[in-house]
Amino acid sequence: MTNGIYWLLLMAFLILVEVFTLGMTAIWLAVAALVAFLISLFYDNLIVEVVLFALISLALLYTVKPLVKKYFNPKSRKFRQK
Repeated sequence: MTNGIYWLLLMAFLILVEVFTLGMTAIWLAVAALVAFLISLFYDNLIVEVVLFALISLALLYTVKPLVKKYFNPKSRKFRQK
């Protein structure tokens, strides 16, 4: 459980970074930190937590981020011109 506090602090920091940058990158790292926190509740092994954090971060960055950018890109909206 001692590692869990650090994962929560990292998650809060990453959410704060995302709020100020709006780059859609730090939010996926924050989600991975949340998963690492949940894992730390059951297993007290920092190596497992860090490996899962890295794997989930990479998976989210390479799969979900492009999809979100595709559907929520304000430049891609088509407006009718009069």
